Amino acid sequence: MEQPTSTPDSGAAGVQGRRGSWLRWLYGLLLLALFAVVLLAVRELVTSVTLAFGQAATVRVSIPSDQVQISSALSPGAELNSDHLDATVRVVGTPALGLYHLLTWLPLAVVNVLSFWWLARLLAVGLKSDRALFSPQTTRRLRLIGVVQLAGAAVIPLTTDMIRSTISIHALGSGAYYSDLSPQAFTGGVLIGFAALAVSEVIRKGRLMLEDLEGTV
Repeated sequence: MEQPTSTPDSGAAGVQGRRGSWLRWLYGLLLLALFAVVLLAVRELVTSVTLAFGQAATVRVSIPSDQVQISSALSPGAELNSDHLDATVRVVGTPALGLYHLLTWLPLAVVNVLSFWWLARLLAVGLKSDRALFSPQTTRRLRLIGVVQLAGAAVIPLTTDMIRSTISIHALGSGAYYSDLSPQAFTGGVLIGFAALAVSEVIRKGRLMLEDLEGTV
């Protein structure tokens, strides 16, 4: 009986099929992550609007540890650090408090939504063909992701920390408190930003090499 033989074309087709399946799974996960980020943003938006219209809502506040007396176990949601107490309290909102709350989450939400959207669009193009990935649009989207992530890493941790301290003043009437920011607050966005810029440069050079080879052939 003649044994079936595999050809290089059939092997390449199998690899291509597995690659396409993996990309489709990744594309689906990105869309799911984008949907989750949008849902979280909508939830925070509801809280901001509630506060702006003078209704009661729960907010996260930071209280200097020397201004509170803790005689029993902490309530659920409260966390005692070395020099301050983080807790969730229910307050009656004001227009200013609604605006401050909006500024604590909106910049990060914008960065995440844009990054996930551009990356999902990039993978959607890659599902069509390998050659489509090596395009000026791919390079541009990766650069946009890098710039947005780096800008967010430079601005969001500091401004969010200051605004949350301002919310604590409005909600509790306590003195201003600015907690110390750890280096980890900047690390994630910086790494993602530089990685996206590096990959965009690799793809740009790869596209130029492909164009040179196609021109030679």
